[in-house]
Amino acid sequence: MSIETNSTLITGLWEHTNENGEKVLIGRIGHNLNAVITKNPNKTGKQPDYYLHFFNGSVNDAKKL
Repeated sequence: MSIETNSTLITGLWEHTNENGEKVLIGRIGHNLNAVITKNPNKTGKQPDYYLHFFNGSVNDAKKL
């Protein structure tokens, strides 16, 4: 994969399974801030496929989303 020179890498993402058994992607941004990507469970029409959440707390807490 080619990285554009004008892009900024914020975090890497790791695949986890949340409490509902769904796959989520979680990456640490700061000391206690995580980026969490979840699939839209109610997608219809032009709604997005995924949501990006910013979550203060531990990775284990972020898995509850």
